[in-house]
Amino acid sequence: MTRRIDIERIRNIGIIAHVDAGKTTLTERVLFHTGRIHAIGEVHDGTAHTDYHPISQGRGITIMAAAVTCDWRDHRIHLIDTPGHVDFTIEVERSLRVLDGAVVVLDGVAGVESQTETVWRQADRHGVPRIVFVNKLDRTGADFTRSMRELATRLGARPIAVTLPLYAGDELAGVIDVVEMRALVWRGDGPSRPEIADASLSDNLTTARERLLEACADEDPAILTAIVEGKPIAADVLRRALRRAVLASRVVPVFAGSAYKHRGVEPLLDGVVAYLPSPVDRGSVIGTDGTTREPSSKAPVAALAFKVSFDEHGQLTFVRVYRGAIRAHAFPIVIVTSNAEREFPPAFLRRCLRLDIQPPDERTLTRIVVELLGESAAAESRELIRQFLKQRDRGDVVATDQLLNAIYLVTSGIRPPESAQVRLRSNLIRDLSANGLQ
Repeated sequence: MTRRIDIERIRNIGIIAHVDAGKTTLTERVLFHTGRIHAIGEVHDGTAHTDYHPISQGRGITIMAAAVTCDWRDHRIHLIDTPGHVDFTIEVERSLRVLDGAVVVLDGVAGVESQTETVWRQADRHGVPRIVFVNKLDRTGADFTRSMRELATRLGARPIAVTLPLYAGDELAGVIDVVEMRALVWRGDGPSRPEIADASLSDNLTTARERLLEACADEDPAILTAIVEGKPIAADVLRRALRRAVLASRVVPVFAGSAYKHRGVEPLLDGVVAYLPSPVDRGSVIGTDGTTREPSSKAPVAALAFKVSFDEHGQLTFVRVYRGAIRAHAFPIVIVTSNAEREFPPAFLRRCLRLDIQPPDERTLTRIVVELLGESAAAESRELIRQFLKQRDRGDVVATDQLLNAIYLVTSGIRPPESAQVRLRSNLIRDLSANGLQ
């Protein structure tokens, strides 16, 4: 999990749905099939990895968004499992604010539900491309066709079936890949590798294939020409066309399966990689100052702290990095503003990041003092800085808020108002003197 991944191979996604549609169960299966975990937890047992909060474990529902990371086919997937209950919809809102794509989970028995409509509108508001996973198709009363119809009639989407449920009698045995025209069959109720075979033609498969080709032909004239001339079309060509349509939010690929029975999880992961956008696909972001920031790991850091949580370990801040890289033992350049008059990061950010920060060395501190106090002050403060660093290395002192504020301002090139500079200078001298002369 520590190896470098190109930005084009990163997927920042969330799982959104109505309560009890199977989001957390699907997240557990994703973590298992990607090799991130080796023991599967269950929501009803209170052992799901993303339902870490005691209230979530006791009630069997997700109340707080949780972030996990896994790898699939040389891609890095950052996944946020969101609550489905209407009382916690703010968790969905703040998550969609920073996501590049989303997986909408439907209960195959209930279809589109009230909170499904809510989270769908939230995704529309934030312009988040999405795919759909119709879950629980192993249950009595499940209807994939009705779910497809409700996506169109109730949500106004253009659903395109990418996989169809495959039944053996009343049992959900696997799925049919409409793009590859093959069947994937899983044996038993637990995790297993799918058996792959050619798909048997049926009316449902023929209809789904025609709709898929029609959607792809709308994106690529070469596909339309191949259809008219009766030529075969490679699966990769169809995926590229379908991806363009998804990124533009013109179509919504739909996948079938049952997360609890491990049916259709791997094809869904393939769909996340193939169809949902990377940060590069989403393009640049515009900051509150109007500056445009292109996605690049080599540029100065631009990030947004979108969520703060508290547990037995203290305070934790979730950050979406839009540009640059935040590494352990380095000072991230994060400016947090709650209103237009607040120039400095609040103290909670220092506490949240303390574990990952390598305090500044003498050269960095000296440069900060020169920037803020001038050359003469730097010469006078040099011995104080050295004493400060010695005490810090012994564990007697940590970087103060004023030092952190100064570091943020100097390294990011931000010049605060003159009144703020006066306060910062006086406080910085006070802190250095107090810590250096103790």
